[in-house]
Amino acid sequence: MGSVVHMSDEPVDAGRAAATAWVGELKQHGYDHAQQLSRVEIDRLLRRPSRTWRRILPRVRLPERAEVFEAGCGGAVQLVQLAGQGYRGVGIDVSPEVLERARAFVAAAQASPLWDGNVELVQGDFMDYCSDRRFDLVFHFGVVEHILDPQPRLAFLRHMVELARSGGWIVSVVPSGTHPLRQEQRRKGWGGYVVPEIDYSPSLMLEEFRSLGLVGGVVLPHNLFGYLTVPPDLGRISRTWRRVAYLAAQAIHGPAAGVLGRHAYSLIGIARKP
Repeated sequence: MGSVVHMSDEPVDAGRAAATAWVGELKQHGYDHAQQLSRVEIDRLLRRPSRTWRRILPRVRLPERAEVFEAGCGGAVQLVQLAGQGYRGVGIDVSPEVLERARAFVAAAQASPLWDGNVELVQGDFMDYCSDRRFDLVFHFGVVEHILDPQPRLAFLRHMVELARSGGWIVSVVPSGTHPLRQEQRRKGWGGYVVPEIDYSPSLMLEEFRSLGLVGGVVLPHNLFGYLTVPPDLGRISRTWRRVAYLAAQAIHGPAAGVLGRHAYSLIGIARKP
């Protein structure tokens, strides 16, 4: 199980503390790499979603014109990919600056003839979001691990479940907290460590899913050996062989247990609301 720190009696307020930390960090920059994509690259993104989504979508088998919701949508690159598959998405983020840049990216993607869905962006705290709509898929990419206290973290996940329709899917994508370079990465700030996060493990993800009453929970190890490419001071030869090892490992699929779980750089958790 991943490490958990800082118990709190105020789950919502503690959850908002993580959101507040991101507001300051993302005011000037953050997760906007998609803004630099060319027209050809945007078309490619709409035509064929990322490898992460190519692992998720066959498992959830969303209906045509499915409605999806992203908690902490950042630059909207995930929602844009899903719009390319014909889905209708809503995303919320606490940072007005990030959403301003996200709207520009969505507008650029909408100009593509491959655009086939819809994206609606909302500025605000996810824990304050209320709607009568229920979604076929509610997901986040790299958000919930920044809520250090167990109670507010479960409150965040529970709100995701509330927004899902009966039979809808919950997807949680987080960094793995068990890979061999994790502690060194944390200590040296590799990979953009700016806001603290817990060490997620497959067992912790599954335990949280069960505590929320979700069924069919599975954790997929993702980006196997991705941690090899994180150190910034690698020589050219070391960087080359590490990159080759990383690329070769991506063909390996299986449950996030044993060797695969330990050497994953990220974890994809998937479960269903009864």
